[in-house]
Amino acid sequence: MSLSTFNFKRIFYLIVFLTIFIFSALCVLIECYIQMHTSRTEFVSSISASKAKHLQLMNSANTEDMFFIGSSRTMYLINSDYFVNAGLKVYNFGIDAHTLSSYSYMLAKAITYKPKYIVLSIDVNELYSPLNDNSDIHYVDIKAYINTHQPQAFINNAYSYYMGSFNLIRNQWPLVYMRAAEIYDSLIQKTALPILTKKILGSCVPFEEQLFHAETVIRCTDGDGIILGGDAVLPISYPIYLTTLNRGTISFIKYLISQISGQGITPMIVFPPSSYHYVYNMNIIHSVLQVPIFDFTNFAIPQADWVDAQHFNVDGRQLYSEALAKEVLHELHD
Repeated sequence: MSLSTFNFKRIFYLIVFLTIFIFSALCVLIECYIQMHTSRTEFVSSISASKAKHLQLMNSANTEDMFFIGSSRTMYLINSDYFVNAGLKVYNFGIDAHTLSSYSYMLAKAITYKPKYIVLSIDVNELYSPLNDNSDIHYVDIKAYINTHQPQAFINNAYSYYMGSFNLIRNQWPLVYMRAAEIYDSLIQKTALPILTKKILGSCVPFEEQLFHAETVIRCTDGDGIILGGDAVLPISYPIYLTTLNRGTISFIKYLISQISGQGITPMIVFPPSSYHYVYNMNIIHSVLQVPIFDFTNFAIPQADWVDAQHFNVDGRQLYSEALAKEVLHELHD
């Protein structure tokens, strides 16, 4: 063996070792960060297990009346104050960077608290499309995919995420990306945090204020979130016709509904406001799902109150939450 070949192998093995070491160290740092930032008064907003642990620590008495389950469009669009002020004990189980396909885990956790009602927040267009992949996968999610006969390729992909759950860099990329964006905005662009007033916060006790591009994201100890700033989005006015319900997605939603009702809990669904003008047949949706549905898809949110294509600022959040609370309370009192 020549000296040059020997040196090449040494360099190659050193590079492999350093790569594995750095990768493992980053995974450990991410896991430490998650554990350090999960308590009764805080959580990591993009990690379902972190928010579930926050719920457990916060709610040892199991006294919640109602859970809202959903994505960031639940966490940041729903103001729990409107329900709490009406005498309901609620928990906002919305999670950043999650989709309908990840609801099984959240639902399983919520059911253990035996609430009276569980509200699933689903964008109406999701009913007409296949389920989207989600990297934060638990075994209960895969079980739901199998029981609802999702496409095998989708299930296989879910298995790969589940089996690779130790790969925190891959699975928790939203957390890494958001932290990197926060550092960039605060150090490079030197964006200043806004002054938080009682009008903005309500009963929210913020544990985290994060700069994210043009937005300020506030996360509250009770599970809620608030977004400020951003760029006003012009809602799309031309109609987008939704015609054929997706069989796999409907089967998945009906499975979630059966999991709720099977525990003696009342299931409900809310379609949150959209910046798109969808046209669809609510009579067909009602006949298929057969649960109370609060349809706010085309609820008018002023252009200035949209911070991006999916989320509102504090004024839009107030408009939607007030209207939703009114409809939900009407349903409960009927």
